[in-house]
Amino acid sequence: MSLTTLQIRPFTPFPIKISRHAYRTNTKLSFKALPKPLQIKSKSHETHHDFTPQTKTQEDGIPIEDVKIIAKFKSGYNYIRVLEISRKADHPFAGSRLLLLDAPGNIHSISFLFKSLTNTYFDGVVVHGWELDPSVIDVGREFFGLKKLEKQYPDRLFIYVGNALSAEVKDGFSGILVDLFCKGSLIPELQDPNTWEKLRKSLRKDGRIMVNVGGSCVEAEDKRRDGKVVMEDTLKAMHRVFGDRLSVLNLGNRKDDSSLALTGRLPDLDAWKKVLPISLTCYVDMWRPLDP
Repeated sequence: MSLTTLQIRPFTPFPIKISRHAYRTNTKLSFKALPKPLQIKSKSHETHHDFTPQTKTQEDGIPIEDVKIIAKFKSGYNYIRVLEISRKADHPFAGSRLLLLDAPGNIHSISFLFKSLTNTYFDGVVVHGWELDPSVIDVGREFFGLKKLEKQYPDRLFIYVGNALSAEVKDGFSGILVDLFCKGSLIPELQDPNTWEKLRKSLRKDGRIMVNVGGSCVEAEDKRRDGKVVMEDTLKAMHRVFGDRLSVLNLGNRKDDSSLALTGRLPDLDAWKKVLPISLTCYVDMWRPLDP
């Protein structure tokens, strides 16, 4: 998704902050079925991936013979596994590498070696990214092409190891993308209004925050951290800071499957569509003001 100011500019020359502890998409890969086909469960299919028609969907399993584990170890924060899916697999993930970071098997990153994942990259922005676990950065550089990107764009891509909630840059951020998970659940700090007040103060004028607030799709290691409840508590905390300037985009087959939150008043929808790539325009009308 594009993070824009109220002026709805397609690109911004100012820094965008990407903050995450252990990001995971709304997709789960389960190892419980071994040696049967690996079961990949995608809770949100309303994506803009450029997948060509496949016999199977992301909901279907991948035969174990089409999966190769190329890295597996525990860091100080995550249970890290890198999987390589055979290009011959009859599955949308064929030819990809997957990064898993927790016991339930939530996917952190998907990378295709011979094609782009999406056609909605914004190459003109300056991105500052924070990751708490240095091992995740190392894996990204070795297996997912991060090192190459850093060399290609040294003036636009900046990677930091540290606490994203303490991140700052001179003159503030024009946009902040928040993906902060730990052990398969949104971190507790995101249910605290003080966290959102601090992030709000780190924005430039008219800056926005877009947040992956998860939902029932997110399976936590601690079963007491129900994804839907944690999502609702996070939105309540955000509402206390941003009031009626908070909107939600629900994805997936059910309302609570997976959601994104966006701060600031919704811009004129027709004008917003004009500055977005065509593949993203279908999402504009799906944003709704939060109903607290």
